[in-house]
Amino acid sequence: MLRRDDPAALERLCREYGDHLYDYCQSLLDDEDALSATVGALYGAVAHTDRLYDATRLRAWLYSLARAECQARLAGVAHKGSYARQGRGGSPELGVEVLACLEPREREILDLTLRHGLKSDEVARVLDISVESVESAARAGRRHAEQWLAAVMDARGAEP
Repeated sequence: MLRRDDPAALERLCREYGDHLYDYCQSLLDDEDALSATVGALYGAVAHTDRLYDATRLRAWLYSLARAECQARLAGVAHKGSYARQGRGGSPELGVEVLACLEPREREILDLTLRHGLKSDEVARVLDISVESVESAARAGRRHAEQWLAAVMDARGAEP
């Protein structure tokens, strides 16, 4: 259980969730801001443990805090996060291109479900939307990614 008066709480959160939260923040922000948002979310979690009423929702709560930290940094700033970055050698990698073709909501939902392993109900809590909306956007995102990838592979003359 997470307790504010536990001096090792921050260390445990960093060890267990720090890398995952940082990775998620990097999908929305550049490296420096992602690190700052991650640290803010982890410190915020320890400082506001009394706001976590159900310990089984810790992971979704941490991602919600990280998202809020990212959104605060994005306010008034046009930024696409690490998915918009170019790959090695100056040309975008195909996976990055696929993710960049998606709508921001679809990209974020697929990132949280596929890369971070959050369940639909956890993603719904993080984004403050219904589970049905999460599942619908995930289906649409997968369909758009598959269509885009098939078109690119066809245009490049590669086997899908």
